[in-house]
Order: sequence, then structure tokens, then C-alpha cells
Amino acid sequence: MKNKAIGLFLAMLACVPIFVFRAVGNALLTDSDTTVLLKKITEVNNPWRWFTHDWPLENHFYRPISTLVFEIDNRLHPGNGDAFGLTNAIICAICTVLLYWLLIELKRSIPVAVAGTWLFASWSLGNWFFGDWWLTVVSWIPVILFLVILGRMRSNKKFSWQGLAVGLAGFFVWSRLASWQLNLSSHTLLWLPGRTATTMTIFALVSLASYARFERLGAPYRTPPQPTPLDPPATRTSTQDGEPRNVWGWFILSCVSCALALMTYEQAVMIPTVIFMLGIWFRLNGRQTRFAFQILFWGLVVAYCVYRVQIIPVQPSGYQKQQFRNGPGLWIDTSNYLCPGIFAIMAAIYSLASGPLILLTSSFWGPIIGFVSNITAWLAIRKRFLKPLVALLASYFAYLPMVFLKQFGHYHYFPATLMVLFVITLFEAYWPELITAVSPRAIQAPPRSDRAPGSLPRL
Repeated sequence: MKNKAIGLFLAMLACVPIFVFRAVGNALLTDSDTTVLLKKITEVNNPWRWFTHDWPLENHFYRPISTLVFEIDNRLHPGNGDAFGLTNAIICAICTVLLYWLLIELKRSIPVAVAGTWLFASWSLGNWFFGDWWLTVVSWIPVILFLVILGRMRSNKKFSWQGLAVGLAGFFVWSRLASWQLNLSSHTLLWLPGRTATTMTIFALVSLASYARFERLGAPYRTPPQPTPLDPPATRTSTQDGEPRNVWGWFILSCVSCALALMTYEQAVMIPTVIFMLGIWFRLNGRQTRFAFQILFWGLVVAYCVYRVQIIPVQPSGYQKQQFRNGPGLWIDTSNYLCPGIFAIMAAIYSLASGPLILLTSSFWGPIIGFVSNITAWLAIRKRFLKPLVALLASYFAYLPMVFLKQFGHYHYFPATLMVLFVITLFEAYWPELITAVSPRAIQAPPRSDRAPGSLPRL
């Protein structure tokens, strides 16, 4: 209990910078979307209207819950930009703490969950804490490790393709500590309309964490693990982890939170897909995941779509037509999740047309090293690649509906919570390979001519 309290305290401590760097001033209310939204809310003066109509901007979105958040701010402190900015900070802080809960349920490690929470807090503030000094450290750590691995192979007088892959993979692995979306804070913490995505993330994380707890406490092991000395004994009043318990409350909470998320922001339609990926995660951990119960989440999405078409026009609004996109930008943003650097290497190849001097610049070699490092990272962890792959796909699916729109930072907020899980599992898979690559070769013990003292006589 003491360790849990300390872990929660450290997770909450990560929220302090969010409040320190929150947006202030009435300039927050001068944004065009915010101005029209608050004006419409004041004119209608009926919070329940948004459950049966388009949201205040009338651009064919169903967002009654996120509209209620604006309603509350507008009624409690109208015209007070500082208070609106504080609400944004509170929402982001709640998301940060809820991510800690999700990581605890999935990783069962307080230090890992705290580290992931602080990493997400840093991303939420545009690499705060991991600022320019940390980016420099992240850039030099893989270089030093690569040289150490080359030196180790030279001292061992044995070349190792695995060691080389581990050395190159470090450039990709360590770079994951830096946020790939630098506008994450400007479009969430510092921009009022971004609270549509952050409010949805609250319900999404509650849904995911509740489902994870439901499976962790209720799903039996496919092969029951052998008890270890660290496991508490099972008595008449206690059970060992994995035995059936009364966990249906967590499943109900997960379903309710999913429904609320659907009424907050359209990106929530991917929650059932992410829950499916969590089911695979528990399957990889030896649990007998109960995939059949996930049908209820898909049923919620179907019900949401059926109700939505009854009250929201099906044809795209002028705003939606303006925001839809296709072309290279769509594929570049998609690749930034699944295979970062694939389009950058194409640009580097095209840059050769400017002349051979480009070969002397980092603008040519940087993208190539980044792409090669990405590929070799998966080769280096090929024995432990499944969990990082599941986490990466969960983040990608969470982002997928928004890839077809012109980009804003808040589209990546919910996916960033799952990208933290990818970074954690990537380091866990990479670390043993790194230790092996930098460790000296084992020395064979010399043959013993006589029996060891105390050994039995040979017959």
C-alpha cells in the first residue's frame, strides 16, 4: 500500500508542470472557433440540446459531452480566459494520472508506470524536461553505444551481425524518448477547442484501464504459472492472481466510459479496436482473454453510428470538405507511426540531384541512418518483437480516423498515451540485447586435471 501511494504521488507530481505552463489570458477566447462556440452556447442556453442536435459550430459533429465542458466554463466564469485555461490544464492532468493507472494495469510495475507518466507529461508540454539539453544527450548516447559495441567486437576478434544491428538500432530506440509531435501542447493545453480530444481521452483511458483490470483480475491463465516465493499465499479469505473474482463492475465501467467517449469526440470509434489489441496483449502474457465480451464495445459503436445519422446530416459539411485531404501528406503522417523515416529517405535520395556535395551534409545521412536504424531495431528485438508491435499498432489504430484530415496536434493526444506503452516495451525488448552486445565474451574455464575438492569418486 505504501509503494502504491508513493507511485500515485509521483504520477501526480508529473502534473505540476502542466499547471505551471498552462495558458492564461483572455486571448484564449478570441480564437474564431471558440468565439462562435461560446456565442452559440449563450444564445441557446440549453445544455441538453446538444444531446439531440449538432454541436454549436454546426459542422456536422456529435459532441454533447465536450460541449458540456464549455457550458460549465461559460456558466461558472464567463469571459475569464484564465479559468478556461485552468480547465484545459485540469483535463490534461487527469489524462496524465489515468495513463499511470493504465500502465499499472498492463505492466504491473510502479517504477515503469511512473517513468511512462513523466514521459507523457513531457510530450504534452512539447518535450519539457526532455528539452534541448536532453535532445543532445539522446543524440549522443546511441553514438557512444555504437562505438562501444564496435570496440567490443574488435576486442573479441569476432564480428557479430546481431551486435551491429543492436548498435544501429540504438539511434531509433533512444530517439523515441523525444516527442514526434511538437505541436501537441499548442493544440491541447494552449488551445480551447483541443479539449474535445483531451476530454475524450479521459473516458478512453478509463475504458481501457477498466477493461485491462477486468482481464487481469478475471481472465484465467492458459497454463497456470507456478507459485514463486514472492507470491502471497492463498487462504480462505484471499485468492491468488488469476482466479475468478467479482470483476464485472470494471467491465461495466469500461463500457459506460466507451459510450461517453463516443459522445465526446469522433476519434473514440477506435476504442474497440484498441481494446482488441489489449486482449492480444493479455494473450501474450499467458491469459485466456475473453474476446467474446468485446462484442459489446463494437455494439456501442454501431448504436452510436445509427443514432448519429438520425440527428446529424450524413453529407459532409463545408468545414469537413475543407478538412478532408489526400495525397503524399496522408501517407507521410501514416508512416510516422508505423515506419518513421521511410519518406525522409526518399527525400534524401532525391536530394542527390543537387550535386555530390550533399553527401558531406547531415541532411543526407541523417534520414538514411534514421531509416536503417528503424529497420535494424526490429531485427535486433526479433525474439521479443510481439509486445512492441501490439503497442505500436494500438497507437496507430487510435490515430487512424484522423489521418484523412488536415493535421492538428490534438489528433495525436490519445495515440500518444499508447505510444508511451510502445516506448516502454521497445526499451524492455532492446535492453537485454544491448547488455549482451556490450558485455565481454565469456571466458571458458580451463580444464581441471583433478577432481574438484569434495566431489564423489569416479567409478
